[in-house]
Amino acid sequence: MKGMRLVVLVTLWLVFAGLVGVIGYLSLKACGIRFWGYGVSWCSAEEMPDNGRLDDLQQQLHTLMQLNGEEAARCEPEMPEPPKAQLPETQPEAPPVTDPTRQCLRPEDKGYIVLALDHSSSMALPSDIDSALATKLEKRMAAGGVLGSAALLVYEGLKKKPGHKRLDALKESVAEVAGQLDPDTDIGVVAFSGCDDVLDMGNYSHDRRGRMIQKINQLSADQSTAAAKALNLAIQKVKRNGGGRIILVSDGKDSCDGDPCAVARQNPDIEIDVVSLGGEEALACVANATGGKWLEPKQLGQNLQDVLVDLGNKGARQECQ
Repeated sequence: MKGMRLVVLVTLWLVFAGLVGVIGYLSLKACGIRFWGYGVSWCSAEEMPDNGRLDDLQQQLHTLMQLNGEEAARCEPEMPEPPKAQLPETQPEAPPVTDPTRQCLRPEDKGYIVLALDHSSSMALPSDIDSALATKLEKRMAAGGVLGSAALLVYEGLKKKPGHKRLDALKESVAEVAGQLDPDTDIGVVAFSGCDDVLDMGNYSHDRRGRMIQKINQLSADQSTAAAKALNLAIQKVKRNGGGRIILVSDGKDSCDGDPCAVARQNPDIEIDVVSLGGEEALACVANATGGKWLEPKQLGQNLQDVLVDLGNKGARQECQ
């Protein structure tokens, strides 16, 4: 009888151990385990979330943001609504210029274009992401708190999500520009990411554009947006060349304590066109201060390639007569 009881007891313990092993395996695979509303997770922040979990987190964040807005509305006293400013349907025009050299495109400006290309970490976001959503997440992250942490989790998940990225779209567009730009036009390239990582990638004549594409394709999304430093370097390249114009492509405001608007205002004689991939109109002041164009491809219903090719072949200014 005792032998039988021992066999039964050992069998039960083996079954129990097997169940624990199965639960442990499933828990590891699911990155956590929950009991009666309590749970624990052991996945590191560096691991890539699956798409389903990422979608759930986005939905939860959206709900939290709505609730947060409703609570804020209840707590704040009602204030009379200020009169709404009439926003122009198109980009605001630059202030009137008095310097004749700013009123038209000089011959020395036609043969040289500097591409200032942003490859900061936000360029790892999906190329088809809603710019308004990306900006909202970035603002929540900057605000901190519970919503900021949730926004950061979703933001990082979007960057790690496989697929076509903003930086991929930029590389493809530069290759298109290289193929369609006037052969007599030389191209200078400035690439920027971290606050101390602004790189002069050189100048390229028509027969060296293939090399330019190879070097740009090696860029990876990383660190911050040093737009002001990049503009300063691009402006110096134009001045050394004796003329030219700049096309700045970025998806956000300067995050390195720089002031790209002030840089542009100090150099009104150099046309700077801005292609915005996000960040609302943070860099529109750069184009307005220099008589350039500020364009957001999605807002125009165009792709980045078409916008960049059009700008490359024809900027904002008319040719001098």
